[in-house]
Amino acid sequence: MTIGQGYRRWLTPRAQEALATSCNVLIDAFFDEWRLVESWKPESILSTRLGKHLPRHFSQNYTPHFYKRFGVCVVTVAWKLAQPKPQPLASRAEQLAACAIVEEAREMFKGASGEEAAQAFQAFLDGYVEHSNVCSLFDPPDHGIDAGPGEHMASLALEHWFRPFSGKYAAHPYAFGGANVLRVGQAYKKHLLPSEQEALDAGIAVLIDELFEDFTPSVSLRTGGNSALTTLGEHLPLHYLPKYTSVFLKQFAVCIMTVAWKLAQPRHVPLSSVAEELAAHAILTQAQGCLALELESAEEDEGDEEITAEQAFEDFREYYFEDEDFLFLFDNSYDGVETSPVGQMLHMTSLAFADWFRPFSADPARIAHPYVFGQEP
Repeated sequence: MTIGQGYRRWLTPRAQEALATSCNVLIDAFFDEWRLVESWKPESILSTRLGKHLPRHFSQNYTPHFYKRFGVCVVTVAWKLAQPKPQPLASRAEQLAACAIVEEAREMFKGASGEEAAQAFQAFLDGYVEHSNVCSLFDPPDHGIDAGPGEHMASLALEHWFRPFSGKYAAHPYAFGGANVLRVGQAYKKHLLPSEQEALDAGIAVLIDELFEDFTPSVSLRTGGNSALTTLGEHLPLHYLPKYTSVFLKQFAVCIMTVAWKLAQPRHVPLSSVAEELAAHAILTQAQGCLALELESAEEDEGDEEITAEQAFEDFREYYFEDEDFLFLFDNSYDGVETSPVGQMLHMTSLAFADWFRPFSADPARIAHPYVFGQEP
């Protein structure tokens, strides 16, 4: 998968290749090093691969939750870099994530002179990332004090990193939480009740929080390597259980994060693959569970509800999914149905495990996340 193709005016082919590698390296580290920050210690986050790209004087605020939010920004920016047209960065946190990807790419210019490595990305940093804004995050706390009492540091407050630059930018709902200007599901208001939108937001947060439990040593010991006992395993067809390697689980987690971002956009962004359909299904299943809990607690106070948990998302599913053939994966009796005469007559897409991450078509709108397509699960 080519990365940086929409940014060729700033990047050479070699620089694009280095960016693709650095995205994969950082996302791998994001999951693999989570075990180092599970027990909160600020210095432990600074010791991670992501942490080395963070301003040190904010370290007392680097909680595990912050680590996940920043990592989700790295995943989001990597997706944007794979698009055929430049996708604007939504916040300072995304700018910082882009700089982290570039710094890793610079280190991969083996054999290049220091000047070549520096120049390879400078135009990209200046033109796309607006590097000078990010540099201010690394200024000492007393730098810029002449700007007015507390103004400089207030503008750089940690929560401001995750705030969208303007209302036209829809940021990742997990990374930005309540600071997100645009609501999850805003492109589908005709097919979602307000309570369903709120449940989607909650479902995304709960699912992403829970999936990180799959990347801790305690889960590996508890499950004995059995993916069926992990959070992600609960949302996947059991028929393919032996194929769910640690690499696959990371790729599927990235699909969940990517679909969550797509659901927060002001316009419909189509799903790229069977894996993203499964990820959307996982989010909706989790959201339905969140809504059921909310309705259960509300019954005592109000009694009348606009929708039941069983009815939730029915209209949205019918509109959002082009088809729900992926549900056949959860029933062994339909194994290989897409290659049957009926499946061929209906032009069903391939449901073979090897094709889960493969984009449905070459349509630019279907470009998959670079981390999940192009490397073996």
